[in-house]
Formats: sequence, C-alpha cells, structure tokens
Amino acid sequence: MTNSVLEDRDTAELDKLCERISAYEAARLREIRRIREDAQVSQEQFARKLGVSRKTVYRWEQGLSRPKPEIANRYYSLLRNIDAEFRETMSMRRQIAEIHQQVWERYGVRVS
Repeated sequence: MTNSVLEDRDTAELDKLCERISAYEAARLREIRRIREDAQVSQEQFARKLGVSRKTVYRWEQGLSRPKPEIANRYYSLLRNIDAEFRETMSMRRQIAEIHQQVWERYGVRVS
C-alpha cells in the first residue's frame, strides 16, 4: 500500500489527462493564430482593435498569458468575426474563379 494521497494508478491517469489538456491548449493556440494570419490581420492590428499592446496578443498566442475576463469576450468575438469574414471571402473567391473558368471555356480560352 502506498502512503501518498493518490494511488499510482490515479497519478498516471492524472498525468495522461494533463497531457491531453496541454495538447488541446496547444492546438487551440495554433488555431487562434491561424485564424488571424489567414485573414492577414497583424498582431498590431488585432491589438489595436482590442485596446491592448501587440506584446499582449503575442503572449496570448504563445500561451504565456490569457485575456483578462473583461477582454476575453471581445477577443473571442473578434476571432469568430474574422474567421467568418475570411471564410465568406474565400467562398466568394472560389465562386468568382468558377465563373471565370466557365467564361473562358465558353470562348475556348485554355487556362493552365
């Protein structure tokens, strides 16, 4: 019998859970940065919109700190809006490319 509060089995399960949480957090941070970068929004622009410094945004994206509660809602809302606008823009670009392709095909223009 062990003297520790947690059994070895419990400690191993807790370690696995912590690893999964860390992996999830790293993936979430990569996704946040990807959304901002895909939309071609700089850390400086993002920071200005939220009223914080560029260094603060950098620290959030690196997982070194988290947004304060009073900023967190605006932060995540801004990310959702940027992502939605980016997806809409990409969808429109695909539609335009398809229309161009149809026009080119109609007039016998070959595009490589």
